[in-house]
Amino acid sequence: MDEELFHDIIPFIGTHYNISNEPQERAIAGLSMGGLQAIETGIVHLGYFRWIGAFSPGLRTAALSDEFKNALEDREKINKNLLLFDIVTGDDDKIVGEDVTKFEDQLKQENVQHVYTLLPGGTHSMFVCGLRSIISSNKSLSTDAVHWTARVFRRRYQRTQVMIMSSANQR
Repeated sequence: MDEELFHDIIPFIGTHYNISNEPQERAIAGLSMGGLQAIETGIVHLGYFRWIGAFSPGLRTAALSDEFKNALEDREKINKNLLLFDIVTGDDDKIVGEDVTKFEDQLKQENVQHVYTLLPGGTHSMFVCGLRSIISSNKSLSTDAVHWTARVFRRRYQRTQVMIMSSANQR
C-alpha cells in the first residue's frame, strides 16, 4: 500500500491540488482497515506525516508489518515527531474493540504519546468518527455527522493535508 500511496496517490493529488511539502501540515487518518493503514503508514513514515487519526482501526497483530513493529520500538522518535496520535473506538465495537484496547495498553506500556477515546455506545461504523467530531465540537447528535466530521477534522488538525483511507472505498 505504501508504494501506491507515495508513488501514485500523493503525486496525483499534488498535480491537482495545492498540498504542502511540510510534514507538520500533513495528516493521515482512516476508518477500520484504513485506520490500521493510517497507523502503520504514519508510524513507519514519521518524516512525512505528523498527525495520525485512527477510527475503529482494524488492529490485527498478524496484519502489522515487521517494519512497523521495529518502528514502534523507537518511542522517543515517535513522541518527538508526532503532533497528535489519535485513536477512537466505540465501547460496543464487537469487531475490533478488544484489539484496539490491547494496542492502546501496549502504547501506554511503551510510553508512546497518544490520545485514546472510547465512545459510549459506539459500534464499528463511520459514526465513531462522526460522533468523535461532534463531541469534540460540542454539537448535538442531531447534527449531520459527515459534514461535522470533515469540518472538525480540518479544524482539529489545523491546516494539515489530510488523507483519509477507508476500507469502504476499496473495490
